[in-house]
Amino acid sequence: MRPSLPALALFLLLAAALSLPGLRPWLLAFDQFLPVLLRNAQGLPRGPDWFNEMARDVSALGSMTVLIGAGLLVITAHWLRGAGAQALRVGIVLFGAIALNTVLKALIARPRPDLFEPATQVFTNSFPSAHAMISATLVTIIARDLMAAQDKIAPTRFIAGSAALLVVLIGLSRIHLGVHWPSDVLAGWALGFAWARLAGEACRRALPGSG
Repeated sequence: MRPSLPALALFLLLAAALSLPGLRPWLLAFDQFLPVLLRNAQGLPRGPDWFNEMARDVSALGSMTVLIGAGLLVITAHWLRGAGAQALRVGIVLFGAIALNTVLKALIARPRPDLFEPATQVFTNSFPSAHAMISATLVTIIARDLMAAQDKIAPTRFIAGSAALLVVLIGLSRIHLGVHWPSDVLAGWALGFAWARLAGEACRRALPGSG
């Protein structure tokens, strides 16, 4: 559980910075640097059309449709192999993360970035990024299960690296498309990882045989 504590602390710091006058200027400077860097003089995303389309494709991997669908596939796979406790653990962690993100977005109610016209549609508040948080949660629990089944270090490192790369690319795509501030994504990563570790460990203790 220890690795989750710094991540949770980072999320709380970013959430506090939204309302603390002493920290808001620093947060604003941090949030504006990367979006401005990623846009041209006309306010459009830098790069060729194919790159921007690729960013939309990567972003879609973190959508609720894809993540819930992938989560249900994992839950079903556990259930079919007779691992009902593991299936329940994945369901609790995944849908708990979705519920937590929904509540936090409503309570914090941070508006979406308004520096530029977004390159895709959004319908909810900005903090924390659901794409970043839920993808971090689901990918973490899947990667940990896969890593636990390995008996060699090389595949374990490959799984960990691939999982981290996927989550990072999903989060960065949201900044590139102009629908999230960098701190939204950073907070989503931090809370998603912390939730996966803390909720996953709680389920392991409460549900014998859940992994």
